[in-house]
Amino acid sequence: NPFRSYTRVAFALPRSGQVRLVVYDALGREIRELHDGNLSAGRHEIEFRAGHLANGIYFYRLETAGSSFVGKMIRIE
Repeated sequence: NPFRSYTRVAFALPRSGQVRLVVYDALGREIRELHDGNLSAGRHEIEFRAGHLANGIYFYRLETAGSSFVGKMIRIE
């Protein structure tokens, strides 16, 4: 999933609820909070603009009530 200046994080929620989506660098430092709030059930896409970031590996963590998921993104130029 290499990307250049931006990408989208897509996910589906089985039910409405609190969602937190945060991007981290390879050292585990928080880069940006993309979302922190309620979302309805269904499919969602949240855009991550990264034009100012260096090339490299980044991770996102999606947290919902009772579950979490970590994904990897690769920024290339």
